[in-house]
Formats: sequence, structure tokens, C-alpha cells
Amino acid sequence: MRSMLFVLVPSPLVGPFTWSSTADELMARGHEVLLADVSDEGTGSWWQRHATSAAHALKERRGEVVLVGHSGVGALLPLIAQAAAIRPAAYVFVDAGLPQDGRTRLDEIQNENASFADELRAHLAAGGRFPEWTDADLAEIVPDPSVRSRLLSELRPRALDFFDEPIPTPDGWPDAGWAYLQFSEAYDRAAAQARRRGSAFARLDGGHFHMLVDPAAVAEAIIGLARNVSDTPALAALERAEVAFSVVRTGPARSAEESAELQGISLGNLLRTIVVRRGADDYVFALVPGGRQIDWPKLRAFLGVSRLSLPDQAEAREATGYERGAITPFGSRKEWPVIADAAVAELPRIAIGGGARGVNVHVDPGDLIRALDARTADVTRPAGPV
Repeated sequence: MRSMLFVLVPSPLVGPFTWSSTADELMARGHEVLLADVSDEGTGSWWQRHATSAAHALKERRGEVVLVGHSGVGALLPLIAQAAAIRPAAYVFVDAGLPQDGRTRLDEIQNENASFADELRAHLAAGGRFPEWTDADLAEIVPDPSVRSRLLSELRPRALDFFDEPIPTPDGWPDAGWAYLQFSEAYDRAAAQARRRGSAFARLDGGHFHMLVDPAAVAEAIIGLARNVSDTPALAALERAEVAFSVVRTGPARSAEESAELQGISLGNLLRTIVVRRGADDYVFALVPGGRQIDWPKLRAFLGVSRLSLPDQAEAREATGYERGAITPFGSRKEWPVIADAAVAELPRIAIGGGARGVNVHVDPGDLIRALDARTADVTRPAGPV
């Protein structure tokens, strides 16, 4: 099973304790976890301070990052990704508001519960703050007194300016798959909107802080949703093959050199998968290290044929199920034979396409060769003119 990095972000109204038990459950299941709290320090609007502080923990992190936000931080998840300059594997909104470009928190509360929104606005306009929950207010949804006490100790009541500021949504969102996990009826409208927009969805009936009541079930639900929206056929095939691997997601790369740099590896450790036609409806995959290219006489001799050619984009897609730039032997529509250049076996670790643009799999070359039942042979030469 591959490990994912779950970044758990609490609502700006409470503290990181809300996620602590779920973090333990995720780590017990072999995943990495970051508790990315939001801080009021800095300048600018509240959303800018909170997105920037949560993003700080993510700087320079590579891997399969899943951003998970609860309650009022939901609208900030795309802004956190933008501030951290990462491309997440997935977003998971947990009993949370959704990004609504330019709308305020009070706007969203108005949509969910108009009468409560009116009361809250009047309270805040009179100088009040929210939330000001008491032990009795939370007794039903957080039954454990010690847990409830810890939750209340981290409350961060906010004034009108917090609830009345417009929150933008970055251009191009969603830039990754996203899912919604609902706990309470208070988020019926957001959950319904998520389902209308085609989001993966799950529900665990409970109170708004259900992660403090049944963290194991919440962790399992988050993992399932994250896999649902981040998997490609290639990643699913690797899971079935029980190969140890990690996933590195990057933005678009204009060259192999740039892709290697974004992944933090040398060019020679980056494999290109090239589809080669050797006959009618008969193809092979050639795995070529970066900085090298197919040596056609060598490959023809190895395959024992006098003629080889490259299919066009449509033919390659029909043969593999993948678009050009995302082709990989793993999860291909048909299991075509794989020829790995002899240099591949000598590398300490390699990167190969994960079945979608910007999705890269890092794996031991021996494991890759065994999983694909690949043959190795000297079939490449240094890139450049002969």
C-alpha cells in the first residue's frame, strides 16, 4: 500500500486538537500526517494569514499530498495549495464549506440557515464574537468530558470582520480530484452541492466534531475518499501488484529536464515509456532513461524484426488507454510486452509515469522489472544526432 501525506487543517475557530486523534489513526495505517494549524500572525486579510501559515508546513514537501479541511477552513484549501505552490493529489472537505469565489462566511451561513445568520450578524455587529460555546453546548456531540474540555480550551472566537470578508478562489480550481465527507445536517447544503458537482461523497452520521468521537471511522473514510479521487489505472495496478512505490505530483513540465527537476531527481533516473508498433495490433513498450533515445537497429535486432514504427497519438491512446505524455505500462488497456533498457537495472531508483500528466511513480527498478515481467536489453544510445 502506498503512503500518502495527509495535511489536516483545522477550522480557524478551533485548534489543532480537533484532528489529533484522526492523525494518530492515519499514522497507524502507514500514512504520513501534518497538522497544519492556521495562525493569526502576519498582515493582510484573515484568509491570507491563515492560508499562508498553513502552507508554511508544506514548503519543499514532495509526495502525494492530500489536503483535508474541516468546517470553516474548507474555502481556504485551494488557497493553501496555491500559497504552498503544490499540486495536491486530492482535497477532502470534512463537514466543511466549499470554495465560493468572493463570498463571505456569513454569506454561506445565510445559505445554510438564514435565521441563525441574521442572529449571528446582529450579535457580531454589537461587538460580540463567535463561537462562545459552553460545556453544555457541546455535551451531546462530544460526549467525553476530557475531550470536550480540551476542545473548548482551544476555541478562537472571531469578530465581524472575520465573518464578513470575501474569500477568493484561485483560477483553475479544482486542480485535483476532491471529495466531501459529511457528518452533520448543518452541512446538508454544502454536501448536496458537492454531489451535484460530481464530487466523491461519504457520510458518517454524527456531530460536527465526529473526528473526536470516532477517529478510526473518520480516518478510514478520508483514506477511502482520497484514493477514490486520486487513483489512476496505473496507481491501481501498482497497488494490485503489491509493489512498494511513492507518488510525486508536479505541475506541467515542458521538458524531461524540467520534469526531473520538479521531482528532485537526476535526468537519467527519469524513464520515458515509448509505444512501438511491430505489426498490426501488436505493440511493445520501450522504457528509455532520460538523456537517451531508442537505438532502432539494436531494438529491431533484439525483437527479431526488420521493421518498427511509432503509432500516432490516436493509435497510441487506443492501444494503451492513455493520452500522450501520460503513457505507462502500468494499467495499460492491454498488457503489451515491456523492454527496459539495460541501464535501467543499474539505477538506484527510477521515476516512471503514473497514468496522468504530472503524476509520477518512484520505484525500485528491480521491483518495476519484476512487476512488468520486463526483458532488459541494450536498446538505447545517448540522445542526439548519430
